[in-house]
Amino acid sequence: MKLTVIITLCALTTCALGKPVDKKAELNSKCFEAGAPISSKPFEKPGDCDHFYQCSNGYLYTMPCAPGTAFSPALSVCDHPENVDGCGGSASTPAPPTKPADKECLDSDGNAITKGPFANPDDCALFYQCVAGQLYTLGCPPDLVYNPALSYCDYPKNVPSCGGVAPTSAPETTTKPFDDECVDANNQPTSTGPFENPNDCNSFY
Repeated sequence: MKLTVIITLCALTTCALGKPVDKKAELNSKCFEAGAPISSKPFEKPGDCDHFYQCSNGYLYTMPCAPGTAFSPALSVCDHPENVDGCGGSASTPAPPTKPADKECLDSDGNAITKGPFANPDDCALFYQCVAGQLYTLGCPPDLVYNPALSYCDYPKNVPSCGGVAPTSAPETTTKPFDDECVDANNQPTSTGPFENPNDCNSFY
């Protein structure tokens, strides 16, 4: 399920930006833990403010930020460049005056915490993230809304609280034979996807 969520997030991000998934992804040691392939949250591509890395099933993908944004290693999301040290923001820039922690960003003992993201009850296109006790409002790309069930931006039709329709039952699953692209020479399943759907930018397999 976690892999599906991450891959879906990547697919939504690349299609929303109109850029294809990097087909030159390769197995990478950064995408393995204890010898097993992993999927990861986004992480910094050193020296490149406009892109970030994402591991999916052991493969390392280079993903683009939306135009006019830069990857923030502190938040693991693309943000305004002036908020990202080394990408328009600077450690030498005077820090804004310290303000008290937001009440939503304190634990039961009153300590500042990092948590989220979580939904903005007044605007479906916005969501919140607590970072070191400060509450930040972040936005989804155009035509997407925050999906609190999946913790990422999604199409409105998939978010019941924002005009979408809740599924009435689980989809019926069927077993079908492996496609040629999904098996090796010994007819064993492989996991080299995702593959882009050449007929639909909004789906992959």
